[in-house]
Amino acid sequence: YPDGCRYYWTDMGTEVIEQGEYDGYTYASAQQLLDTIQGTVIIGQPEQSANVSDRVYLILLAVVLGFLSVCIGVGTGPAVLRLIRTPDNCLPDASLYTRIYFCGAVASMIYNMGSGILRAMGDSRRPLIYLIITCFANIALDIFCVVVLKWGIAGAAIATVLSQFISAGLVLAALLKLP
Repeated sequence: YPDGCRYYWTDMGTEVIEQGEYDGYTYASAQQLLDTIQGTVIIGQPEQSANVSDRVYLILLAVVLGFLSVCIGVGTGPAVLRLIRTPDNCLPDASLYTRIYFCGAVASMIYNMGSGILRAMGDSRRPLIYLIITCFANIALDIFCVVVLKWGIAGAAIATVLSQFISAGLVLAALLKLP
């Protein structure tokens, strides 16, 4: 790669990573697993499957954890990039992307927790459909923000965050329609 950076596609966008370095995807996967387990344990029990207060509690927990992730990610993102020896020529763009990307942590937590609730209640179809819609929205927003608006790396990060909010909105709409 000419600039010494690799571009990885994740489930919600691209990330700039130095070859052989930790890419943050492991963290995102572990976070999604934890959210899903929490939702499944509480909601998946037959006697509690229709309990609205548990769903509300889990979504509020996702919001709180999301805001915590925003604070930690925005505050420590550049330091972590230096810690993992991101090349100097990639550091400004990677730092900008990381800070903007973590601003979508609340939406990401809401989607992960909400989709976990839906799957625990036996509905695995809608979370998949929402993820597919969000992926296409992310592609369209990437093209719009990067190519049309010429926002570069910031545009890619903004497109990813907007896509995360779309997925959170879709899941919340589905949860609000449940009895």
